[in-house]
Amino acid sequence: MIRRLLCLLAVAFAPVVGEAASALADDWIKVQQALATGDREEVSDRIRQLQTRASECQALRLTPYAEGLVTWASRHPGPLGALAVRSARELDPELPSSYFLFARWQWQRRDLLGAARSYIAGWWALFLFEPTRAMLGAATIEWVVLALGWALLLAALAQTLTFITRLAHDAMELARLVLRPANAVVLAAAILVLPLFGGRGPIWLLMYLFALSFVYMALGQRIAAVATCVVLALVVPALTVWQYTMLRWPPLPTRLASMLEERRIDFPSLHELGDLGGELGGDFSYHMLYGELQRMHGDVDQARIEFQKAIRAAAGESGPRVFLGNVALEDGDVQLAIQLYNDAIQSDPRNALAHRNLSFAYDQARRFKDGDTARRTAKEIAGVGWQDLGIPGRDPRIQYPRLGREDIDAALAQLPSETDAPTWLSSAEDHFVRALFSPMSMVFWLCGILGLVVLAVRGRWMWTAQRCSRCGKTFCAKCKTATESDALCSQCISVFLKRDLVAIDQQLAKQARVRRWDIVSTVARRVASALIPGSHDLAERRPWLGLATGVLAWICLLGAVIWAPWALPSVDPYLAIAPVQFILGAGFLALWLRSVVGAWPGR
Repeated sequence: MIRRLLCLLAVAFAPVVGEAASALADDWIKVQQALATGDREEVSDRIRQLQTRASECQALRLTPYAEGLVTWASRHPGPLGALAVRSARELDPELPSSYFLFARWQWQRRDLLGAARSYIAGWWALFLFEPTRAMLGAATIEWVVLALGWALLLAALAQTLTFITRLAHDAMELARLVLRPANAVVLAAAILVLPLFGGRGPIWLLMYLFALSFVYMALGQRIAAVATCVVLALVVPALTVWQYTMLRWPPLPTRLASMLEERRIDFPSLHELGDLGGELGGDFSYHMLYGELQRMHGDVDQARIEFQKAIRAAAGESGPRVFLGNVALEDGDVQLAIQLYNDAIQSDPRNALAHRNLSFAYDQARRFKDGDTARRTAKEIAGVGWQDLGIPGRDPRIQYPRLGREDIDAALAQLPSETDAPTWLSSAEDHFVRALFSPMSMVFWLCGILGLVVLAVRGRWMWTAQRCSRCGKTFCAKCKTATESDALCSQCISVFLKRDLVAIDQQLAKQARVRRWDIVSTVARRVASALIPGSHDLAERRPWLGLATGVLAWICLLGAVIWAPWALPSVDPYLAIAPVQFILGAGFLALWLRSVVGAWPGR
């Protein structure tokens, strides 16, 4: 959104910001005047004139002017507004706003099929347009990472609650080995809430209990639990990297390369490059780059000045003379153009583009023999591709040298290191390493390691509590008197396997307890599945399915409630968020129903 506002401001004030008035800016003022009059034919003519002027500079994507037309059209719906939107689409076919605004108007006219087509086309343009793609990627990464962390925390909570009674039983039995029964309860409670005594918060307590629960899990659940700790430990570093990379504009070299490759108008980046003149004012490559971008933005006078500065900075270079020769030839000064081309050839006899343009200049001066000689030389140097050596100018028979990434690197090589892209990456890496061992990440690292250590120790030297599959009572090898079944407690073995030896009132009491347990466990399972999607699968030893269900469900819910209404308008203000919320809401509802229905049958 900030980038869009800067672009619009640059368009509005372009005539007064530059050192010389830009021809494109002059044409844009005429477009604005025509829009003010409301004459559709005049608006069409002025926009066509703007496009013609841009094509002469080989500016193929007039993004700020297209954004200006869409902004005007959003305030002036109607035939003239529709014309402005269509014209904006011609100025920059990849601008998403033109499609989204048109989709909104079609929806208001009840043209549902047309609105759907325009809306889908807008989303496609959203991915193609580099600025909006970067903003969408930044918002999406934050959304997915936060949803992932939240879902895994809830999964850890669900697993901990599943085993909390068994964990409490073992803590009590361990305390009884150390203290008298009267004091064992206090020691057992201290063991279970140990992080609180160290001044830690609820996250530490949850992950501590989660780590102690590893021993009660099946193998697949243990692997998923360790993976949960690792992923949660990486959430904070991932958000740190996101903050130091995605929340920045792309580095200036990247933006300049995009401008040259796509031939896209970008006033903020052009002005940012111009502000570096104080540091790079004596550099040949800088003046070449800045002059070519000024020419692409329609300011030929300023471009001419920059090319002259480039000649002064490096008298032996042929490139700026070719640029100046082209400008002179387009202005009708054929003799000056011939002189400049010959100077360029004298500096670099192998400059095929100089020979090629010189041949056309000789033809203009009716020196056809010299023109044929120059053409033959260009063919000998460049081969079969001698006709396509550069970028066409106002006259397609004239071609300008093509600048690329290597010219940008050469122009900005003298910049201080803090403005360079590699420093951004190294800074992000440094912050990633620091965040990797921050308190918010250490809780998950330490608890994951604690869980593995406790698992190794208890698996070798300590008992493990079980829960009766019939009545839900917790028992272990120390308190169980019968060994006929590992799944039933002693009382259930006596009542249900040895009925003749148990009094009828004890059988009735046990059956009542079983019924109460059925009700409690069923209600708890259904409530948990409704509040924590996927918890039923976690309890039924399907950890990966449970984690996948929970993560996807929370991604959909947080996307519909937070990401869509808060992030998408900043990516494009004309993007309708209701369809996105509907799709994400439907996805959450399907996953939530799948979780609830799976947990609904009886125990």
